[in-house]
Amino acid sequence: MKLGILSRDPGLYSTRRLFEAAEQRGHDVRVVDYLRCYMNITSRHPQVLLRGETLKFDAVSGRNSLDNGLLLRSDIHALFDDHLLWIEPDSLTVSIALKLRSTTYAELEGQGLRPRIDGSVPNRQLLTDHMRNARTDA
Repeated sequence: MKLGILSRDPGLYSTRRLFEAAEQRGHDVRVVDYLRCYMNITSRHPQVLLRGETLKFDAVSGRNSLDNGLLLRSDIHALFDDHLLWIEPDSLTVSIALKLRSTTYAELEGQGLRPRIDGSVPNRQLLTDHMRNARTDA
């Protein structure tokens, strides 16, 4: 299956995870900077155009998994992607880098994730992997 990931930075954690998961499943994957492409979503057959070229992606989505997702405010998501904020896998609480302790983000330190309605929790192994790359001394 040909998959397109719309992302500003292929190096972001969430983009890398999507890319790796798709490649592991044998998909042909391409990361496209959404600010450099044009999307026609008004027709029955949406198109992504980059430099005049129509990018062909399969319309069928892959398996979606709630355990690989966190719903975060955009600024917090950016800190998460930059490894300045992470979720402790055992307690499901927020931890932040030292340089954020004197900012308004300090209030997030130690806060627990809100429980999901369905009772599921984020994948603890993925949180552990993310935490290993955390910039704790930054």
